[in-house]
Order: sequence, then structure tokens, then C-alpha cells
Amino acid sequence: MIRTLLKVAAHDCGIKAAALLKQRLADASGAALPPSLLARLFRQSKFRRSPPPSSGSAVLLPSSPLSAGEAVVCVDPAVSAALTVRCEPPAAAPARTTACGVRVVHACEALAVVSKSPGVHCQDPRSGLLASLPLVAAGLGAPAGSLRPVHRLDTPVGGLVCLARNLAAARLLSAALREGPSPSSSLLRGYVGLLLSPAPLPAREGVLSAPVKKGGALLPAATRFRVAGEGRAAGVGGALLTALLLAPATGRKHQLRQHVAGALCGGRGGLVGDARYGAAGATLGGGIGLHAAALHVAVGGAGVDVVDALPAAWAPLLARHGLAAPALTAQLLAFLKEPA
Repeated sequence: MIRTLLKVAAHDCGIKAAALLKQRLADASGAALPPSLLARLFRQSKFRRSPPPSSGSAVLLPSSPLSAGEAVVCVDPAVSAALTVRCEPPAAAPARTTACGVRVVHACEALAVVSKSPGVHCQDPRSGLLASLPLVAAGLGAPAGSLRPVHRLDTPVGGLVCLARNLAAARLLSAALREGPSPSSSLLRGYVGLLLSPAPLPAREGVLSAPVKKGGALLPAATRFRVAGEGRAAGVGGALLTALLLAPATGRKHQLRQHVAGALCGGRGGLVGDARYGAAGATLGGGIGLHAAALHVAVGGAGVDVVDALPAAWAPLLARHGLAAPALTAQLLAFLKEPA
């Protein structure tokens, strides 16, 4: 008799079968299963995924990544009777997928994608994203130290960061960032930016190619942009809020912030809340009006699309100007994949 042992929760998406079963299965007395027993059950092919995949085997291997909503079943009645399932931990804050303002939104064999909150550092090993990687790796059933950030976000910017799960993937994705997409790999990044101004922008879309400052040097940079929506707050003289889609072709520090403040605002403003580059007025819960909301990633095969919701702190500002967050993010992937 086949018995369903457990259903894979959304926050367990991408976790390896051995890691999840080790956490969740116990013997009839409630004691944790010895690792040797669990390994033997895997060797004897006692576990299956349900429903079966459209191609390939339904037999679970210890390294098989699991998908949200699928079930893990046991095909041996005697083994089923001897196993119990530990209570599901609360989904709101699972330690294996959420730590220090970082949550996993996608995982597969070669990479993982996390979303970081505004204010979380990307480069300080003592805190933020780097400090959370051991917990993220444990949740994915990956060895400690195996996750490598391929790119970074400024501290006040929230959104998606791609992590390579092995050295080969890290090299391919780093090359894609430096040299552009290739048949073997690509990493395209899409952002939503918010800009307050008294009047509409003179151009609705185009390429910003002004050099950006780094120290005392000027470095070449290029950013595609498009106006995704705009709305004026109620009342006489209300400011115009413009929502921008932004896709960097280069990876300079503060590139998008400098391009919006300089090329689009003429040095008279910048992204909402970005006081460093001249924006005044509204703040967004400790962050600025820039969110890394979409990624298209390919490593040696078919591409993966990941879209992240805009921060909840943006909702009041968007609502006052008649804009809806889902309508903005819905445009990003198509924009991201357009020819440069």
C-alpha cells in the first residue's frame, strides 16, 4: 500500500529530499531516524514523488530537489507503518529559508535566487546576505560555503540576488554579466524605479549611456529604461510619480541611481528617497525607490524567470498616485527580454 508521508510546503521549494525527510520523519516512538536507516531506505527506493514527473523517474534520490505542492510517498507498507511525521514548522518564518531579511524565492540544481529586504548588506561578511548564506544553504540541503552571490545590490535597494550553487555555475554567470548573454548562460536583471517630478519625462523610453562616477574616474555604462506608468497625487500641484522599468547592460556601482538622477532628472532629483543623488521628500520605509524585481537566468540550458513583489512600503505612495504594483511588475519580463 502506498502511503503519503508529507506534502511539500511552499517555503520548502527546492529543498533536497534527504534534507526534508531527515527533518520531518521519525520512528514510531517519535525519535529521529538514524542517518544510516534513512540512507538505506533511499538505496532501497522506498520513496516516490507524487504526482510522478512527466519525464524521468518518480523515485526520489537523496539529492532530488522537491517542488512546492508535490507529495512524498512510501511504497512499502511495513516501512510506512514504522514512520511518523513531525509537525510542520510555522510557514511564516522558517529558519531554513528566511534569515536576516533574506528569503529564498527559487532554487534548482545550479542556482538559487533570494530576495533581500532594503537595508540588508550584500558585502559585509558579519551581517546581511553573506551572514545568512549558511542558513540558506542548510535549508536547501547544500554544503556550507557552496552558495556564491553572482552580483550584488546597494544596501538601500531590495529585491532579487542570484546565488550560484557550484563553481562552474558561478563562472558561467559571472562571464554572462561581464560579456553579455551567450548560448550557455545569461543573467538579465530588471528593476522598478520610482521618480517624483513636477512634469513628465521628456522621453518615454531609451538607453541611458552617460558615464558613471567611481571614485575620481568616469566609467562607461548603459541602462535601458521605459516609463511603465505615471500618476499625479490628488490636489492642486500634486507631484507626478513616474514608475520606470530599468535594465542595466553594465554593472557599475550605483549605476541606475546615477543614471536616473543625472540623465533623466538633469541633476535636480533622483529616485524616491535617494538623498545621496539629490532626491528630496518621500521616504520608503528605510529603502529607496528602486527594487530588483525580475531576473532571467540560464545556466547551460533553459532559462528561469523569477519575479519578486514590490515592497509593501511602496503601497501607500503608489495608491496615492493611482498606480498598482502588479501592473508594473507584469511588464518587466517582456521588457527585460527585448533585444538591446
